[in-house]
Amino acid sequence: MDELTRQRPSAGPEQQKGRETGCVAACPRTLTDLEADPLAVIAEGREADPFLSWKGIIRPIDRVIDCDATARHAARRAEMTSPRCVTQFLRAARFIEQAPPSRRINRRRSTYGWKHVAERFHKAMDPSGDCYVGEGMFILAARAMGLMVHVDRHEDTYVNLSERAATPWGDSGDGAAP
Repeated sequence: MDELTRQRPSAGPEQQKGRETGCVAACPRTLTDLEADPLAVIAEGREADPFLSWKGIIRPIDRVIDCDATARHAARRAEMTSPRCVTQFLRAARFIEQAPPSRRINRRRSTYGWKHVAERFHKAMDPSGDCYVGEGMFILAARAMGLMVHVDRHEDTYVNLSERAATPWGDSGDGAAP
């Protein structure tokens, strides 16, 4: 997978602080738009970011220390349009739809933390149902719905969702956030 061997585009001096990635194509999209053609949105988002899979963003260090990381990443990217991942994408979008955004990137909670909040949101709606959301599918839904997505220099990913979105689901913060 040649695109994984290239460095991410340089953002100049901003690269040390991190980078913000925009949403894909005609954004922001509504939940109705995403539900109408989720496969097209997922395929477009996958094409736009070669480092994104349903599981999350592959870090450069992963490719260096684990010789199988690139192959696993390619397989996970291919799975992004599977029925299981489409369902995860729509779960994430349904949570984001009702969550209040903030004006700035919220660094109190990474997208890994937000995916867990989205899972608790869905568990509250259907306690016996599947509520899993992959971090990568959460990131993709956030981009598609017009949220600001920030990847820092450590490859941690943050969005501009208000902490108020997590309060009803019994969570007060992300242990992974700095």
